[in-house]
Amino acid sequence: MTDDTTYLLACGCFSPPHLGHLNTWTCAADEIKKINPNKTITIIVSPVCDTYEKSSIKKFTYKKRTELLKKLIATQNKYNIIVSHNNEDQQHSTADEILLIEKQYMSKPYLVCACDLMKDALDQTNGWKLSDNELIEFLENNTFVVACGNDNSSIRGYYDLVNKLFETTIKEKKIFSKMISFKVDLQFSEISSSEIIKSIMLLQSTIGYTLPDIFNIIQNN
Repeated sequence: MTDDTTYLLACGCFSPPHLGHLNTWTCAADEIKKINPNKTITIIVSPVCDTYEKSSIKKFTYKKRTELLKKLIATQNKYNIIVSHNNEDQQHSTADEILLIEKQYMSKPYLVCACDLMKDALDQTNGWKLSDNELIEFLENNTFVVACGNDNSSIRGYYDLVNKLFETTIKEKKIFSKMISFKVDLQFSEISSSEIIKSIMLLQSTIGYTLPDIFNIIQNN
């Protein structure tokens, strides 16, 4: 660890990992580089445990997802990206994962996520429905780097909407939290793992969005 390094943490299912994920991570790193050009950026990717409740996890075990993540990461050489194994045997909350990474690297990471995930976390009525304590634990004293779409039609969420919701929430909860939001290339960031699985099951092409291995894994499961 060095004081010249900023760590970005990306948590998720990654079932399967695809270029939209990679694009979001590297764009987030680019955004931090604009703010702190002298900093070295390390991106830490943390896949969820096999016990996580999502149907696509059944097609992609933790071992397979980490293998695919490493192959995906190898397609770029711009940033140092490593895969964390903190959730291999036990699923941790995002707040606990941030604390684990902070202990491991002696530096609190910035959490990277897409705008729709941040919106769901903040929405206590229709989103993740976090309790006040859970939401405060998630937000307080943390920094988020959030990839946003350009308009209301974006499945990744609207830039202005999530910024307003974030500012309103931290004022209401009377906590300190910081969000760095940026707009992303929709060509890659609008795709999702679920849509990739659906397309492959329908024998539609996903070339340009994911790794060749994934077609065979889905077709054979």
